[in-house]
Amino acid sequence: MNRINLIIILLFFVLIPISLFSKTFSDTTITVELELFIPSNGVLFLNDLDLTNISNAPVLFSITITNNDTDLKKIQLELGVRRNEQDIIKGMTYPFTIQPGVTYLTNRDLGMNPDFSYTDINLGELEEIVYATGKLPEGQYEFFVRILLNKLSIDEDIETLTISNPPTVLDLLSPGQPAENINLMEIYTTLPFFLWHSNASKYRITICEKLPTNSSPADVMNNEPRMQATIESLTFFPYPSSGVRALQPGKTYYWQIVAITESSDGPVELESEIWGFKISNLTGGTFSMEHQQILAYLTSFFGDKGLADLFEPGGELEGYTFTGTMFNNGKPITQEDLNAIIEKIISKHITIDEYFVE
Repeated sequence: MNRINLIIILLFFVLIPISLFSKTFSDTTITVELELFIPSNGVLFLNDLDLTNISNAPVLFSITITNNDTDLKKIQLELGVRRNEQDIIKGMTYPFTIQPGVTYLTNRDLGMNPDFSYTDINLGELEEIVYATGKLPEGQYEFFVRILLNKLSIDEDIETLTISNPPTVLDLLSPGQPAENINLMEIYTTLPFFLWHSNASKYRITICEKLPTNSSPADVMNNEPRMQATIESLTFFPYPSSGVRALQPGKTYYWQIVAITESSDGPVELESEIWGFKISNLTGGTFSMEHQQILAYLTSFFGDKGLADLFEPGGELEGYTFTGTMFNNGKPITQEDLNAIIEKIISKHITIDEYFVE
């Protein structure tokens, strides 16, 4: 009986400190939350991560520290960037005091604080690329921040960022040809279907009319745009049949695409070359807006010359015009259905092996 009492007494003394410790730790818990303001799939410049030279840096991230205790706490922050589980940039603050409640900091706050300093910069295999371009190469990066209390890590938050960098490919495909050509290709629609190839995800298209006073393609592109639009995720653009200034038969137009990538310093833009085309003097009353829209789609697949051969005298479609009804495998489809099919053709999910006229 005495032995049983002794065991109970020992358990009592063991459990008391554990219970008290748990309560104390709960009362003094300090948490940290990291939020990134860097655009995903964008560009990140190495200089923007230099917290010792913050005068012109944008706000890249914020750190929210919550002190759930009623007392002041002296903490340190460790923060950095890693890739493939290897730290490439890491910094540490000197100890500083936080009030009870919430403390909100940004990278600019840390950079303007003399108590912050880098403790490690190790770019490793990225060093040559980073110092040559000033940007972190494409890939996934982890931004992390942790709180140290009495040199012990008590909380951490991690955010993942994907960097894509500016597009390296931007080629115009249709309509027309490079604007330096003296005799520009004629097209047979006032509703062209613009098509290009690129690895970007956002674009700005500008279309300008060539005037007698213009001396160069660049001069033409300085004219008031006939139309300008921003396009996301697509590499084609059908000229609208309403809501914009119509293109005119017999006129020459130049166009250009600008690929846009967001970065920590704002948008980064890549300009394409300038292309041009002339709209043929369409005759007769058969060229309705719908007819010309279909011509534009056909041009994007078969080329301007191939399309002209079909509709010119002696061509298989001489004298034909669009009836207003479209079919896919014998079933009527809408303009939206056609656009979805065209997008699949452009993205190579559908391939055209051959075409014929029935």
